[in-house]
Amino acid sequence: MATKGQKFNSYTNELKKEIMDYARTEGNVVAGKKFNMSHHTIRDWFYKERNSISPNKELNKQKKEMDSLEEKYEILKKLHEFYKSTEDKK
Repeated sequence: MATKGQKFNSYTNELKKEIMDYARTEGNVVAGKKFNMSHHTIRDWFYKERNSISPNKELNKQKKEMDSLEEKYEILKKLHEFYKSTEDKK
C-alpha cells in the first residue's frame, strides 16, 4: 500500500519491453533482482498485457457479432418467404 509522500518509479515502454523480454526467459524474480525492482511489478505488467483488449481482438469480436447478425437475418428472410408462400397457396 502506498504511503503519503511516496515516490513511484516510472518506466519507459522500451525499458518495460526489455524487462518483460528478460523475465519471459529468466522469470519475474530473477528479472526483478537484475533490474532492482519488485517482481510483483513485472507480474502486474504481464497481467495488464494479457488482459488488455487489442484493436485486433476488438475487431474480431465485432466481426463475430456481425456474422451472427447476418445469419439471423438470413433465417428470418427464409422464414418470411416460407410464410409468404403458404399464404399464396390459400
